[in-house]
Amino acid sequence: MVCNPGKVWFVNKTNYACGGRKSMIVDYGDGIIDDSAKTFAFKDSFFHSYANAGVFNVKFIIRNECGCLADTIYLNAVTVKQTPKASFTIQDTFSCAPSFTTNFGNTSTQLINAQFEWYIGNTLTSTATSPNLSFNSPPFTYNVRLIAINPDGNCRDTSTKIPAVRISNKVVSYAVSKTDACAGRIDTLQFSNTTAGATACYWDFGDGTFSNNCFPKKVYAFPGTYSATLIATFWTMADSAPRVFRAPSRSTTNPRFNSMRVIPYSVCRKW
Repeated sequence: MVCNPGKVWFVNKTNYACGGRKSMIVDYGDGIIDDSAKTFAFKDSFFHSYANAGVFNVKFIIRNECGCLADTIYLNAVTVKQTPKASFTIQDTFSCAPSFTTNFGNTSTQLINAQFEWYIGNTLTSTATSPNLSFNSPPFTYNVRLIAINPDGNCRDTSTKIPAVRISNKVVSYAVSKTDACAGRIDTLQFSNTTAGATACYWDFGDGTFSNNCFPKKVYAFPGTYSATLIATFWTMADSAPRVFRAPSRSTTNPRFNSMRVIPYSVCRKW
């Protein structure tokens, strides 16, 4: 018994009686026929690969040096079991929350009463067809492995995603050159990304202007209340840290000289 696709070894033990073998033809029962002129001129052991599942008869036709011909059919000689083809999808692959549950969709094929084993790392976590798996305690990247198994347990296929899920502990942060600033051209604010490990930056200053510079300079033209956000990217994920800029009035004589007060807060969100 083998699993498809699988190789079966054959060993010729024929007693030729007269001078040895002159030719041999083998019908593997799956539509493939080999003859001695191509394959078996000097071989008495050889293999054949069966692509499909099934039970196959094998026929040998052998001629010795004296010209005598013999044929033998071996009924049900080879049994090839169906091997499932494992594959899966993941509903959500990233979380900012320390406790995270997502669905794993089983997209395996060639299933005949197949069984399934789901591993997070090396730990068997579920035997359901399409389970909801839980992940905890950042910072972690988790590898997930699905093993699809045929009913008798002899044939199996594995699909692994590395990594499958990421949980972030990244804290986005930045610095501003002033906590009190005047609107207009009087004060230029220096924004500086201080997020460890960030590979790219995107700023939304809350007034309709943006920047991809990790250390941009910014002038707010008018007094008011602004919500500025830095989105810092790490590999294929991003965290965002909005900070609110409030601009209470300090001068009633010249509105261009209204001040800005910086109140920071941060969040993590999927990108």
